[in-house]
Amino acid sequence: MQINDWIWIISAIVGTWIVVIVVVLYVYRMASKAKSFDPEFLLREDLIILRQELDTLRKIVESQSSDSRQITDVAYSVAIDLARQGRSAQSLASECGISRAEAELIIALHSRG
Repeated sequence: MQINDWIWIISAIVGTWIVVIVVVLYVYRMASKAKSFDPEFLLREDLIILRQELDTLRKIVESQSSDSRQITDVAYSVAIDLARQGRSAQSLASECGISRAEAELIIALHSRG
């Protein structure tokens, strides 16, 4: 994952917690106004909200993981094609965004020489 992906995930988490806090404060205020302050009710509401936010975050992470895997698969496929063309490890690494060690391994496994 790139740094921008992590920044986006962290921003989503922080934003989620802000929403949770605002909702909890709103529920607390409404419960106080109704003079029926019920700590169990507030805890149940918090739990429902946290479960919903956790599901949202799981979907985001799964989406990011899936996208990352697809990009990696494409990079490796291109690297294999380049290795078969006789390109150097440095060339594979720079063009495909993989490490030099990965490029050397791909060359060792897939080069035609």
